[in-house]
Amino acid sequence: MAGIDINLSKELLPGLLSSQDGLAEARRRLAEFREHFSKSAPKAVECLEAGFDDAMAVRALPDKYRKRLRITNMQERLNAEIRRQERVIRIFPNDQRHYAWSAHCSQNRTRHG
Repeated sequence: MAGIDINLSKELLPGLLSSQDGLAEARRRLAEFREHFSKSAPKAVECLEAGFDDAMAVRALPDKYRKRLRITNMQERLNAEIRRQERVIRIFPNDQRHYAWSAHCSQNRTRHG
C-alpha cells in the first residue's frame, strides 16, 4: 500500500460518488481519481470504473428516492428480521421451504413497511 496518498483518496472518493453537481462532475472526478491512483492501485481503479455506471444510476432518480437506494439500512433490517424469525422456527423440512418462507417474509415486510 506504499505510495497511495490516503488523504487524497479520502478527498476524491466520497465526492466522486455523492457529487451534487451531476454526472459530468462525477465523471471528471473519476478521471482525476484514475490519474492519481492508476499506478499505485490499478485494481481499485479498475473496480471503480467497472461499477461506476451502476453506482451513478441512482443519480437519475428524484431526490426523495436517492437516500433510500444509496444506503442498505432497509435491507439490513429485513435480513435481521428474517434471522430473528428463523431462530423461532429453527428447523425447515428442506431448502425450498426455507426459500419460500424467506420470500413470504420479504413480501410481508414490503407491503406493511
